[in-house]
Amino acid sequence: MQHLDLRRRFWLWVGLLWLVLCITGCRDKNEEAAAQPPELVVYAAASLTDVLQEAAEAFERDRPAEVVYNFAGSGSLARQIMAAPQGDVFISANLDWMNKVQEDGKLQVETRRVLLSNQLVVIAHPSSDYRMGASSDLCGLGMRYLAVGDPAYVPAGRYAQQWLQGVTCDAQPAWQALQDRLSPAPDVRAALGQVEASRDVVGIVYQTDAQAAGDRVRVIYPVPAEEAPPIRYSAAVLKSTEQPELALEFLDFLRSKAGQQIFERYGFTPRAGSAQ
Repeated sequence: MQHLDLRRRFWLWVGLLWLVLCITGCRDKNEEAAAQPPELVVYAAASLTDVLQEAAEAFERDRPAEVVYNFAGSGSLARQIMAAPQGDVFISANLDWMNKVQEDGKLQVETRRVLLSNQLVVIAHPSSDYRMGASSDLCGLGMRYLAVGDPAYVPAGRYAQQWLQGVTCDAQPAWQALQDRLSPAPDVRAALGQVEASRDVVGIVYQTDAQAAGDRVRVIYPVPAEEAPPIRYSAAVLKSTEQPELALEFLDFLRSKAGQQIFERYGFTPRAGSAQ
């Protein structure tokens, strides 16, 4: 009988010890989760990679938050959001893709704003001899390939297509005349990379991407604003967000004076007051 009581006491102590360990472990996990800053997931156009990295660092300095980016072509991002809604913020380099996400019911429409504007430029490898003095000069450059973002997915490619439709080469639009030399890229940074890698490739990218590349490429022609479509970046909070206040605070920061100064350093033109 005494032996049975000792066994019972032993298992009682084992059970109590297990219970204490469980409570302690759960508390530690909860405390660890509470100590981690909230994660803000931002879907952003690839052409914003460098500037938004700096913007995130500035935003995080004064707030317990971690900004995590998903950079890609705006069309690819829009399709991701519409297919599997998640994330907190969408920043598109093209109003049409933002419109599609809005029409699909994935935006908090009241938060939507035009954030920035940009400009197209024609670039070449630094060691090449390509020169341009007018838009029509593109037709006679003799490059092997013309690198552009794929217009089906990449706003920079769509803007380039619209510009080239208005440029005449031998009595036909340059977009058609240069079809056999077009080299579509999945995003504007990939188009830039093609030019960096070969002196036989000319590219059409954003002015800000060419600026970020430094001496790895050479701008041979800034596309006149009157010849090109307006380039607008818009931003909005997604309905899928679980932290709408933090998401809106991030957009407000991008539109603030501090945010605008960061964009300006990278060559963008802020449009903080524009609604769209």
